[in-house]
Amino acid sequence: MAPLATAACGARGPSAHAPVPARGDPCAIADTLAPPPDTVRVALLDPVDARHAPVPVNGAERLVFRQLYETPVRVDCAGTVRPGLAWRWHSVGDTLWTFALRPGARFWDGTPVDAQVVLRAWRAQAPEAVRSVRAAGDETIEVVLATPRSIEAFGDPAWSVVKRISVSPWPVGTTPVWVRDWEVNGADSVLAATPLRDAPPSTPALRFRRAPGADPRDLIDSDADALLTRDTGVLRYADGRPAWHAVPLPWDRLYAALSPARMRQGITAQLSANTRAALARDAVRGEARPYRPQTKTADWWLTPDCGAAEPSDVSAAGAGTALVAFPAHDPVAGDLAGRLVARTDAELTTIVGATPAARPRTMPLDAPTFRARLAAGAALAFIAPLPRRPLDRCRAIADLMAAASWLRGATGTIPPGAVVPLVVTRGYLLLHHGIPTSLDADGGARLIPERYP
Repeated sequence: MAPLATAACGARGPSAHAPVPARGDPCAIADTLAPPPDTVRVALLDPVDARHAPVPVNGAERLVFRQLYETPVRVDCAGTVRPGLAWRWHSVGDTLWTFALRPGARFWDGTPVDAQVVLRAWRAQAPEAVRSVRAAGDETIEVVLATPRSIEAFGDPAWSVVKRISVSPWPVGTTPVWVRDWEVNGADSVLAATPLRDAPPSTPALRFRRAPGADPRDLIDSDADALLTRDTGVLRYADGRPAWHAVPLPWDRLYAALSPARMRQGITAQLSANTRAALARDAVRGEARPYRPQTKTADWWLTPDCGAAEPSDVSAAGAGTALVAFPAHDPVAGDLAGRLVARTDAELTTIVGATPAARPRTMPLDAPTFRARLAAGAALAFIAPLPRRPLDRCRAIADLMAAASWLRGATGTIPPGAVVPLVVTRGYLLLHHGIPTSLDADGGARLIPERYP
């Protein structure tokens, strides 16, 4: 396997036979030694549910949805804003945005993209954000927002433009490939994404195969062309397969401690840089690095201009428990929880709000139980994966407060100290040689060519 190096997304070291960034585009990865394939077979290790589209809840859904749905703009792995469904835009005060849509923009079924379809999609996916959407000329729309948004926010999947139909669970998108539904043959389940008749000539057919619980090493040795992994053991295995290369994705996942006890006690102190570095170096078995506070702007959960929600009462959250809970399926969260409760110094209180008389213990929880306990604040602290740098900060804040209403506190906003950032991680996209891809800031990857006017 040839490890790929890119300046924008972090390098492991170049190889003479590795695919390289396209000239002038550090986020477009091209294999100059092999022709692009007609079909790309993608193995999915996590569940993919059409009911979530176009907003993913895991890495597999992000990979699938990214091929099917478009946002007005795209933010690439270098942070550059690029055309998406819109090819020009401007704003007034960041609450009034005007987008010129790609000429001839149409859904898979041939119907044109218009203001009413955009309004229905955005009100379904970002109901608190949109006040109005109207046509402002041919192939131009104007959107009025409730709170300011930067142009980067419109690269968030919640701003995808889709059309829902009754005959398929999958929303209709605007990319050059279309899907109908999963094809089930015994234990095999495949979603076929077929190029449209007017798709660019280099557009491959995509075949997404469900493989939850499968050993990625078996998939590498079978007929898969692409799969996502965060497992360093899988990377080492693929390293001995010359036909494969590993594309390092942007550092997209932040692990943080969310503590009702800290909220009740009004603790605002954060961890030292040395402690975060030690956690990344010693506590996590996979690839991790310490979280570094953002310097130009506040940490995203402290963004001041997203408005306030209804205040919440945190007085009972986390009371009478000494549990540090984490998702049982997430080994990084488990590693961090184990290392934190093993501490005996005063910094343990800084992290989770523990008291010397009640030594905390870890508690792995299945996904539904973790969500329920997080919503109720029924633990001393929670080790939770969060987006590292969400494109739409206001939506990320709203999602976090919806998942844990006690984070709203007395002011209806997330107070300083409520979130204790620990480490950040990233995944890898394993690709068979010959498959070009383009990387996005949020860790997404595109396997089909972009369409510009």
